[in-house]
Amino acid sequence: RFGGHAQYVCVRANAAIAPKPRNMTFAEAVAVVSGGFTAQSFLDRTAIYAGTTVLVNGASGAVGTAAIQLAKQLGANVTAVSSSGNHDLVRALGADRVIDYEATDFTTQNRTYDVIMDCVGNAPFHRVSRSLSTNGTLLLVIADLKSILGAARTSHSTGKLISVAAVKYTSEALQRLVIHAELGRLRPVIDRMYGLSDIQQAHRYVEAGHKKGTVVLELP
Repeated sequence: RFGGHAQYVCVRANAAIAPKPRNMTFAEAVAVVSGGFTAQSFLDRTAIYAGTTVLVNGASGAVGTAAIQLAKQLGANVTAVSSSGNHDLVRALGADRVIDYEATDFTTQNRTYDVIMDCVGNAPFHRVSRSLSTNGTLLLVIADLKSILGAARTSHSTGKLISVAAVKYTSEALQRLVIHAELGRLRPVIDRMYGLSDIQQAHRYVEAGHKKGTVVLELP
């Protein structure tokens, strides 16, 4: 249950499965699901519509690149936080505004956002509370134990939603991703591809923290 890497896997007939997007290779389809499912799951937990201001912290990773695209499909105005080297990428995905985290701390700017999605793990509520609008939402894709345990209490006391719940895979949600992909609304971002025999190198690269989008394994 902790996961692993293999050429084949058996799943139950009622597992969360969906047909591969017809316009994508298997590698592209995997890359879409890799971050897309998590991004979609978290965005579903709050109301996003035309004009909603959304900030994605860690916008160039697997979840972040998908979140930009999905939020734009809902009509949001998206601010992407990433390194300067990834600004062209996040703009191409639809970001309206970019912030270089190496030069600017977005929490010190005189701006508020309706939704903040933290895909890095360095934006707990106490750090970003002033950057959230009244009744704003903080989506903690990565959170420490303190944030997880205190989310419900903080939400109740501040009126701002803090969501850290685990992602639940369903066939319906996967099918929504497939539709987005087939309509060109969600495109994969693949940084590198490794063979299964190079799985150690793949992990080392990912854990270095500088990948763009997704790293994909090619199976024999």
